[in-house]
Amino acid sequence: MNKFLLDKINKETKFVIHFNLNFTIMRTTVLIFIIILSMNCTTRSQPIENEDKLVGISTEILENLVNGHYSKTTKDFNDKVIQALSPEKLAEVYEGLTSQIGNYKEKGETITDVIEGYRIVYIIMKFEKSPFKLKVAFDNDDKVAGLFLIPVNVK
Repeated sequence: MNKFLLDKINKETKFVIHFNLNFTIMRTTVLIFIIILSMNCTTRSQPIENEDKLVGISTEILENLVNGHYSKTTKDFNDKVIQALSPEKLAEVYEGLTSQIGNYKEKGETITDVIEGYRIVYIIMKFEKSPFKLKVAFDNDDKVAGLFLIPVNVK
């Protein structure tokens, strides 16, 4: 073979080896990223003090909310939350939400956590068009210190 042809084959071989090596590294990096991402997205439930009681209160809040019993929904709120979220305001927010994402269908998974001293109960709420997460934060007196409806990103 002539020198030109050998040089061309050598360059192509180097390119193929370089390409395969880069592709393998990229594929491994993507796989590691997916594994790390899935570890961070897995459900972690941290035990909390009075867990059964707080999960029960949160479930009762969910049931009262979806059944339109807004006054009963607020019975375990602390003073700050009652001032910020009256039964009328809660009705306005919840009914506005359901007008956009459809009726409530069923309760999903319940997860507990502790964040910045607050004991948190999350309950997945499945609606016709999109799931939401009910987040109930409790203070040290087992009163609701925060109530949130958070969209759940589903892909």
